[in-house]
Amino acid sequence: MAKTLVLVLAALGAIASAALSYKAKESFVAKVDELEKTSTELAGTKKSLDEEKAKLQATTAAKEAAESKAAGLETKLAATEKSLNDTNTELTDTKGKLTQAETAATQAKQELDNLKSQFPPDQTPEQVLAGLKEKDNQIKVAQEEIDVLQKKLKEKTEREAQAATQPGAPAAGRPSAPGIQGKIVAVNHQWNFVVLNVGGERGLAENAEMVVVRGNQPIAKLKVAKVDPQTAVADIVKASQKVRPTVGDMAISN
Repeated sequence: MAKTLVLVLAALGAIASAALSYKAKESFVAKVDELEKTSTELAGTKKSLDEEKAKLQATTAAKEAAESKAAGLETKLAATEKSLNDTNTELTDTKGKLTQAETAATQAKQELDNLKSQFPPDQTPEQVLAGLKEKDNQIKVAQEEIDVLQKKLKEKTEREAQAATQPGAPAAGRPSAPGIQGKIVAVNHQWNFVVLNVGGERGLAENAEMVVVRGNQPIAKLKVAKVDPQTAVADIVKASQKVRPTVGDMAISN
């Protein structure tokens, strides 16, 4: 009986030990499963963290690029504003110059209209200018005549003074190249002299003698009294005069 009880107790202990071993195994397996699950969750979390870190880095790079682009745009904006200000300044200056030019043009037009109002109604501005030029030439010829008359007066005074001190002294003369030709451009019959369009630049000299020719016929003689570079004044020698010299007649030096 006792032996049987021992066997039963031993069997019960074995069963209990087996049960405990099974539970321990189940617990170990559960913990392993839990650890594997935790490891999987940790791996997922790490992956998520890596993804977030990559996104953060991309966001930082994008931010830096955006900030760099913004700085470039600000620089470009500043340059554009400066260019715009310069353009506005230049535009203002141009407007001022345009206003001045318009004012000057208006004044010039008014002056031109005033000048036109002074023109004779039957003459154009060109005809008036031509008339002014002709008047200027006439004034020049008249001035040359005045110079000749003044010189004649001076020579007469000098001759009278010379005659008073040295009676019979001959007048001084200067040589002139022969064959010098020129045309008569003015005649003063009252004072008996002409103005020629040839002068010292062609070799003509004072006191040179010249022959007035009209159509190959000599009509009078001249004696040069005053020489300028391009013009000369000559007296008409009355004793030789056959026909009165006129404008356009040719004069040739002897």
